[in-house]
Amino acid sequence: MRHALNGFKNLPFKYKILLSYIVVILIPVLSLGLYSFQQSKGFLEKQERRSLTTSAEKIADHLAYKISLFNNITNFIVYNTRLQQLFNNNYKDKVSLTADLKTILEPTVTNIQFINQGIKEVTFYSKRGMPEYGTLVLDYARIGNELWAVETEGNYVPKWISQNGELFIARKFIDIYSDKELGIVSIALDYDQIFKETLFMNAQEYGVVIVDDSKRLIYSNRSSEDADEALASDRFMKVEQRIANSGWTLQCYVPYDFILKESGQILGATIVVCLACILFLLLIIWVFSNTLVKRILHLNVKMKQVEIGQLAMEVSSDASDEIGQLTNRFGKMLKTINYLIEDVYQSKLVQKEAELRALQAQIRPHFLYNSLNIINWRAIMNNDTETSSIATRLSEFYRTTLNKGDNIISIKDELLNMKAYIDIQLIMHEYNFDVHYELDEGIYAFDMLNLILQPIVENAIEHGIDCKTEGRGELVIRGIMNEEQIQFVIADNGPGMDKERVNRLLNEQSSGYGLKNVNERLQLYFGDTFSMMIESELNEGTVCRINIPKYCREHNSGFEAVIIHERERAQ
Repeated sequence: MRHALNGFKNLPFKYKILLSYIVVILIPVLSLGLYSFQQSKGFLEKQERRSLTTSAEKIADHLAYKISLFNNITNFIVYNTRLQQLFNNNYKDKVSLTADLKTILEPTVTNIQFINQGIKEVTFYSKRGMPEYGTLVLDYARIGNELWAVETEGNYVPKWISQNGELFIARKFIDIYSDKELGIVSIALDYDQIFKETLFMNAQEYGVVIVDDSKRLIYSNRSSEDADEALASDRFMKVEQRIANSGWTLQCYVPYDFILKESGQILGATIVVCLACILFLLLIIWVFSNTLVKRILHLNVKMKQVEIGQLAMEVSSDASDEIGQLTNRFGKMLKTINYLIEDVYQSKLVQKEAELRALQAQIRPHFLYNSLNIINWRAIMNNDTETSSIATRLSEFYRTTLNKGDNIISIKDELLNMKAYIDIQLIMHEYNFDVHYELDEGIYAFDMLNLILQPIVENAIEHGIDCKTEGRGELVIRGIMNEEQIQFVIADNGPGMDKERVNRLLNEQSSGYGLKNVNERLQLYFGDTFSMMIESELNEGTVCRINIPKYCREHNSGFEAVIIHERERAQ
């Protein structure tokens, strides 16, 4: 996943746009196509269910009609007066019985079978002890304890029975006048003519199962195993329909795969339409992305020219969109860069002038050292220790100040320069203030710009201690080493200053070297991060802080490298 993201990040912007729009297009188009297919599939399922229901209703109605027809035939038989008389008569001889059976029963049954082709056989199971007559009349004892006989005995309506692949109707035969039981009438029916003819007309392509109220199988146009599997599976669409006048339930089913075959054509058409839409939209996106990216590529060419140093060019756009704004802002930035380059050049000139002034201050240093040395020796010869001390401190002060014309000085010598100045001030002030040094030992191993600390101390004495009206003056010098920087803190307990006077000290040029020059040198070499910070409040004293980068001449290739590094960090 991470490699894929990194690969996407490194793609040209044009291809990022193309990929983004492709994703944005594919999701709705494919979603719409899928939705359309699902809707079409749902419509086909509804249509198929409606067709299946219609077929089930037709089958049920046709079977109900046939069942009603055969039920009426049983009515005709059991309520036929001549048959009632036949089975109620107590025949004394078989001749009369046989004659009536031939003249009454046989013609009646023959006519019924002739008119109704679905009747295979009619049988009367007699309880009156009538002699058996072929298959037309049988003794009731032949039924035995058959379940259908028991169920028929308890009802006056026809009972439809399917048993061992045979279909027949059984009905109780009673005397309509005395309600005396005469037996049971059974009509055997042609199984295929009843069911297959009906199904052939209405549901050849469907599976059909007919069961009774006890869930016993009456009919199935498939094998019983296939029917059981279909009715128990969710892979089939199923419809149930009650068959009137029979106590049967019709169940029609069809596999969903059959429906999906019809939806395949819709799926193919949906895919073709979706692909056509995608290709058309991709063409539009290609044209649009080329138009959009063209201006970005043009801006990128300009940036590459700037990268190799071709800064003298005009970059602008007359468009007001984001790309136009970006182009115009880059043009303004390029102008600012050119201005800053000129500003840096001017700053270098200022630096050179400052170095020239420092060089001028080195004129005839040996004459100054020799003069101070003579004063020192004559003071020693006259036992004037104070004059000797002043001469020695002045010699140390000017030695470290001039520093052989080098801008870089060890922190140790910079502190000696500051201390020589403080010692001279102590003598001049008759030791009326105290000085405390809190210096980390590690700072002595590093170097710094010269003539930084002494002007700050001079300001602390002149504007702090000398202006103090009550109590003894106190000057604290701290040198603190951090991980990457060294911080110097010069604090006095003078009367303090308001913010306006602090700003004047940092911005106004004094007659001497001054804090303004110190702050400008720090910023010139190291950037704004290393500017001087003054904290002061009236009657609370003043604290001055400066930070400098760690630098050691013996372990670095050059001070310029440190300057460049720190200025880049400051920016």
